[in-house]
Amino acid sequence: MKKSIPAVAAALVVLLALSGCGQSAVAPSGSATAENSASGSTSSTSTPTTAATAKAPPYNYSEGLTDSGYLVDVTPSDYVTLPAYKGVSLSAADLTVTDAEVQTEIDTILSGYATKSKNTSRAVADGDTVNIDYVGTVDGVAFTGGDTGGKGTTVTIGTTQYIDNFLQQLIGHNPGETFDVTVTFPDPYTQDTTLSGKQAVFSTTINYIEESTPATLDDAFVKSYLSSKYGGCTTVAEFKTAVQDSLTQSKQYKTVWNQLLSSASFSTLPQAAVDIATQHAADRLSAMAASYGVTVDTILQSSGYATIDDYKNAATTKASSENRVQRELLAQAIAEDAGLTVTDADISTLVGAKDISSYVDYYGAGYLHQQALYDKIVHYVLDHCTKV
Repeated sequence: MKKSIPAVAAALVVLLALSGCGQSAVAPSGSATAENSASGSTSSTSTPTTAATAKAPPYNYSEGLTDSGYLVDVTPSDYVTLPAYKGVSLSAADLTVTDAEVQTEIDTILSGYATKSKNTSRAVADGDTVNIDYVGTVDGVAFTGGDTGGKGTTVTIGTTQYIDNFLQQLIGHNPGETFDVTVTFPDPYTQDTTLSGKQAVFSTTINYIEESTPATLDDAFVKSYLSSKYGGCTTVAEFKTAVQDSLTQSKQYKTVWNQLLSSASFSTLPQAAVDIATQHAADRLSAMAASYGVTVDTILQSSGYATIDDYKNAATTKASSENRVQRELLAQAIAEDAGLTVTDADISTLVGAKDISSYVDYYGAGYLHQQALYDKIVHYVLDHCTKV
């Protein structure tokens, strides 16, 4: 009866963003990547993925790329007119982060280490995360997909998307209480058109209110849980500096690439490259489904797509795939014009490891060179820009 699967739907939004420039899973702590720029995230504190620690790649990352990270058989000047990339004016505010942004990121990180508890002694309030069971009926008859099977499901009022005002009707009720929730299915209801516009009654039981106590940030916590992920930091002060550096680099990356892409002009894009980008987006969708333990169809249906072809042909997917190819063309054009090349040392810096062989095995030389080139271009632009 859900209109969407919250966690999966949220991940799909990120996936659509990622397809705009290529999923950059090679980012070491503190490195800004194409992934961060595409998704709009200001955090880039992921741990490098290597062939030794990861499953088989979801697709050939280096498909359609030369070992130098360029599009195969493509002359960029045929498709892109270079913008002014030297001496551009960039706002200092767009290149730095505030203390508030740093604290928000730290709070987000700590929330991932929160201690969960079950509260059964108070009424449900707006914004609460609640575990519930329900059985839905239409005209007194149960329908497929309308119950939790007694397994319970966790929802957050105001965040999780259910039909109509289902979750708002939980407010004020107490754990252990069973009551009816009455809603009306939208018309049309694409997940099951037989329910379109119909009123349904859900016999609902509140099992418990889930509460979280954030982790306490002290030196001991940093050493135990954050050191390996944030540059080997061992104190709170070092951790905060690592977060600030990471956010700053990501913000600079996003600012520079937004500037470059918005000021460049493109003609018709090479269709073969766009097709590869679109297929990679579909492949990532399949990988995401596997990671959530659901089918691709489940993700598609929860997000309003009937088939994988509908997803690939969607305007958002097409736009992000074209954006990815635009970035590839622009990077190649700037590199050729400025005489920029990528070395193994550059890739080593990108992935945060001296030995890059496992990364090459997993991602391919082309993809790694491309990602390192993206970073090199950002640094080049920043070194030659005017800050205002």
